[in-house]
Amino acid sequence: FDSRSPHCNKISGALSLAERGVDGVAVLTDTDVVVLEDPRAIAFPATAVASKLVDNPNPPLRVLKDLFASAGLTLPPLHPLDWHPESSTVAGNGNGGLYLVPGGILAQVAGAWEHWARWLLDRTDIPGNWGRFIDQMAMAMALAAEGVETFALQTRWNFPKHQLDAVP
Repeated sequence: FDSRSPHCNKISGALSLAERGVDGVAVLTDTDVVVLEDPRAIAFPATAVASKLVDNPNPPLRVLKDLFASAGLTLPPLHPLDWHPESSTVAGNGNGGLYLVPGGILAQVAGAWEHWARWLLDRTDIPGNWGRFIDQMAMAMALAAEGVETFALQTRWNFPKHQLDAVP
C-alpha cells in the first residue's frame, strides 16, 4: 500500500477485493492470524464493519481525540477495553488483525480507509510515536467519516498469542 507503513497492507487487499466485488463478507486479516472457525458465519448488520476492539489503549484516547479534531471528524462513542476497563477507545478502533466487511459496503469502506491512511501518513506528527497503528486509526476515522456502524467481535475472534496469560 505505502512503504511508509507496512501495517497498512490490508488496505491494498480491501481495494482489490472492492474492485472485483464480494458476495457476502470480505475477511481482511493479517498474515499471522490463524482462523479456526469461519468468521463469515458471524451474524452482524450488513451496514457495519466488525472487528475486536484493541486490547490495550493503543493509541491512547488523547491521541485519538487529537486525530479526530485535526481531521474535523466527530469523535465516535467511547467503549471501555476488555482487559483495561479503566481505559477507553473509540468505536471502530479495532485490532487490525481481523476485519469483517460486508461486500455491499466494501468499496465505500476501502476508499475511505485509503483516504484516511494517506492523510495520516502525510501528517505523522499527529499520531507521533503511535504511527505503527496508522491502519487501525485510519479505519476508525474512515468508519466515522462515512457514518458506517461498528460491530464489536468477541475476544475469541482475534486473540493475541502474546497475551496467553489472559486466557480464562
